[in-house]
Amino acid sequence: MEAIEQRVARHDEQIKTLFGCAERVKTRLEKHESEDGVVVNKIMDEIKAIRADYANRLPVWTTLLLGVLMAALGWLAKG
Repeated sequence: MEAIEQRVARHDEQIKTLFGCAERVKTRLEKHESEDGVVVNKIMDEIKAIRADYANRLPVWTTLLLGVLMAALGWLAKG
């Protein structure tokens, strides 16, 4: 009977250890999920800033027109 009690005691300790490990894994996972949320929010803020920069720039056709006009003025001034 003593061997059976030792096995039961050993299994009880293993179960306690497993539940302790599961709890640590759960805690670490929750920590990483919250940290990931902060990182994702920072990335989204940077994307919004880039979009705002692109919204405030000149259209491509305007930039090309200014380039052509500057080239024409340079050619006329040289000639």
